[in-house]
Amino acid sequence: MPLIRKRQRLKFIKLIFISLDTFASQFFKRRKVMAYQKVLEEYADGSLLLSTQMTFEDEVLQLVRSMIPHITIVSPVALQEKLEDSLRFYLS
Repeated sequence: MPLIRKRQRLKFIKLIFISLDTFASQFFKRRKVMAYQKVLEEYADGSLLLSTQMTFEDEVLQLVRSMIPHITIVSPVALQEKLEDSLRFYLS
């Protein structure tokens, strides 16, 4: 298996949009929780819509799982469905 050289960079696979309620948004306002997070919209109630870039799905899924029910993956929908499927499997 070839090693990744230092100069090689991983290419981002997907752009992710995440919705955060007022509870979760306070953490994301204080510091960058994800390397490429960008606040797209801040609503009057304090909730946020952010975007980030993802290389591996698990890095986003792990973060979202840790803050359920305060975070929702808006897009891609398939990633939110994957999260919901994994939670259903866990609970069954």
